[in-house]
Amino acid sequence: MGWAKGKGHLLKSGGWIIFDDFNWSYEKSHSLKDLDFVKNMPKDERVTPQVQKIYELLVKPHPDFCNFVTDGYWAYAQKLDSV
Repeated sequence: MGWAKGKGHLLKSGGWIIFDDFNWSYEKSHSLKDLDFVKNMPKDERVTPQVQKIYELLVKPHPDFCNFVTDGYWAYAQKLDSV
């Protein structure tokens, strides 16, 4: 996967990456949800938890990561020791 070629080397083998605001969306944001640019977004973009989408589509299927954990507003993934 392309994103890991540029960034995957920054995380040591066995290291963990933490994704904060896992369930955040524009619609849930108290400071952004009433702004015009958010109201004008397509509904799916407004309601989708963006970080969760990255985690599910790019991180979990990636062969260099394992031990996936979600815990409320955070998600974690560990880089394989052999990478």
